[in-house]
Amino acid sequence: MSSAALRVLSSASGHRWLYVLSVTVAADEQADVLGEHLKEAVRRWRRSLTPILRCPHGFRRTWAALRFDEHQGVNKKTVHRLWKEEGLQRRVHSARTRVGCPSYPTTPADAPKMVWALDFQFDSTSDGKSVKIASLLDEPPPRTSCRAVPPPGSRR
Repeated sequence: MSSAALRVLSSASGHRWLYVLSVTVAADEQADVLGEHLKEAVRRWRRSLTPILRCPHGFRRTWAALRFDEHQGVNKKTVHRLWKEEGLQRRVHSARTRVGCPSYPTTPADAPKMVWALDFQFDSTSDGKSVKIASLLDEPPPRTSCRAVPPPGSRR
């Protein structure tokens, strides 16, 4: 039944539930009109941004633009529902894969004072000021480190 027919019934019989039913049907018709208005606003906003930014935004950014930039009182859930009905999706970015080796060649230690290691440590003093400590160490070559420490049980 249309809202006009329910209004006629409510005026003829005077029952309260018929009047409430007619008001809710009229509100549903208004919601459909509002939904079409919001759909058009979402479409217009997406069309205006897509050529400029080249990356589609999600429904949250669309909601924020409608709410704060265009000053329309829009519910976030309504924008999400319209977003799904339109079949719009945000482009999924894959995680950037890192290569295991560095971009610079590794230098083996052939002699002392050839390869250095730098280590930063951060701490705070008792009065709350931050302190940065840089430790610079010489990485000895493998032969030197093996000869410097005698094997266990040796008589050296």
